[in-house]
Amino acid sequence: PEPVASVDLLSGALPARVGDRLSGVVDIRTRNGGRDRVRGNGSVGLISSRAGVDGPLPGGRGSFLFSARRTYLDLFTDAAHALGIAQYTVPYAFTDGHLKLTHEVGRHGSLAASAYVDEERLRVPESMDISEKIDWAWGSRAASLSYRQPFASTFLAEFRVALSSFYGSFQVEPRRDESAPVAPPMRTLDARTSIRDVLAGADLAWYHGAHQVRAGVQVDAYLFDYDVAVTGSDWSDYFPAFTRTDRPRSVATYVEDEWAAGPLRLRAGARVLHGSGMGTEWMPRLGARLSLSPTLALSLGAGRYAQALFSLKDEESIFSSLMAYDFLAPVPPSAGLSTGEDLVAGAEWSAGATSVRADAYVKRATRVPLAPLAAEPLHSPVIVPHGTQTTTGRSRGIEVLARHEWERGGVTLAYALAHADRVVDGERFAPRFDRRSRLDVMGFTGMGKRGQASARVVWGTGQPYTPAVGRIEGNRYDPLAGGLVPNIPVSETTVFGDHNSARLPGYFRVDLGIRGCLEREWFGRVTTLTPYLQVLNAFNSRNVLFAEADPFGKGQRPELEFAPQLPFLPTFGIEWRF
Repeated sequence: PEPVASVDLLSGALPARVGDRLSGVVDIRTRNGGRDRVRGNGSVGLISSRAGVDGPLPGGRGSFLFSARRTYLDLFTDAAHALGIAQYTVPYAFTDGHLKLTHEVGRHGSLAASAYVDEERLRVPESMDISEKIDWAWGSRAASLSYRQPFASTFLAEFRVALSSFYGSFQVEPRRDESAPVAPPMRTLDARTSIRDVLAGADLAWYHGAHQVRAGVQVDAYLFDYDVAVTGSDWSDYFPAFTRTDRPRSVATYVEDEWAAGPLRLRAGARVLHGSGMGTEWMPRLGARLSLSPTLALSLGAGRYAQALFSLKDEESIFSSLMAYDFLAPVPPSAGLSTGEDLVAGAEWSAGATSVRADAYVKRATRVPLAPLAAEPLHSPVIVPHGTQTTTGRSRGIEVLARHEWERGGVTLAYALAHADRVVDGERFAPRFDRRSRLDVMGFTGMGKRGQASARVVWGTGQPYTPAVGRIEGNRYDPLAGGLVPNIPVSETTVFGDHNSARLPGYFRVDLGIRGCLEREWFGRVTTLTPYLQVLNAFNSRNVLFAEADPFGKGQRPELEFAPQLPFLPTFGIEWRF
């Protein structure tokens, strides 16, 4: 978190300068290192640690910033399992590092270079007594170079080039039985993923009186390479064997003008996206904000959007929630670019330390590739490499955000009421991610002279799933008996109802935390130490990830078995800064 300067979530009524996605954009900006002196920060905790340092470059015309992080939840839970404290281990580890260098160019220009790397791994140990050995690794590499140069006092130009790559490796093989006369096959599943994006872009801004005019262009060259091999395994139900390589290209240009006229601010622009073999789409964007008084403002925005990529992952598959990453591909040329439109109206009131914002929206998406609906969601594949359908979708809702602050504390309340649906093969249904209501309340307050206590409460209605409405026994025709008799051994088939016509139990979670603050002078420099204690899911709520029907339960209707999410999890540590 230390390198992050700001995070902006743009979920609707996007300006023309913002990229080519249907749902929204998360804009994360990293900060520059300090130019006056060297600073350090970090933390040591029960399940993770991090450290960072930043400061001026030699010569004083630039700065550096470096940070790294490592989780060791795997080591912690392995030790707890060995001592008999925990029933299971969590064999997961995460490491990442970030480096950013900035340097002045000329009188007002600046050059920034950054690099990022992360590694994640999930390796099932033999102590978990699972018949198969699982080794799952994935990670990213990214590097960028940007140049920023103002001209005169009214123009600002920015140029950038970047390379990002992602890899994934999912390997499963049987554990060897030394007493077996023949060794089992070496690997039953070998899935490899490679995703790359090389981009170049330029933006020009002109500040003239009440107008801010922007224009820009961006070129992306992608590489998607997938190779999934399956050998005589149940994994083939979820990961079909396939090999696929795509090299799509896209070019996007835009122009936009923001005009301030007293209490009224207007934004108008257009964006054009061209995908190689996928067509071209024009995307007009409009926005307005009217300040009725110093405390009350109204806003209205609308836009059209296009997207050249989609996911090969079937979001309706139960096990897609367990996949740590996506499988991207270009939209089918026969369908063309996916498109969407939205309309957002909002009102914002603020007075002193209190603010309330409410937004109502309606969104529609067309030509979105989706996997066909599976007859049995429990056995639907996670990846559908071929045979997707072009579908439509829509969503509408209201979102409210309220904040209030006092001298040493504050509280934030967010509520969302949403309704989403999709149409596949003429059947309208709520997608698995649809959660009709969600409430998120977070607050903190001072504790003692230099301490702080915090709490977060999250509540949400259940997500949809396909219910199992009954079961039937498999029969066979017996010519001697002259009719149907039960199969031996007995086989049963689960009968499912309408797709996503039922709802899982609701979601509820409470997180608690306390922090202190100590200052000590070491080696002539003041160091701040912040010990903390956090408890995630303090009430150990058994929130549900998915529901699975047990075909061998009692009665004609299969009983449901719920897969839980995060359990009660305490952690503690100490942060430091100098």
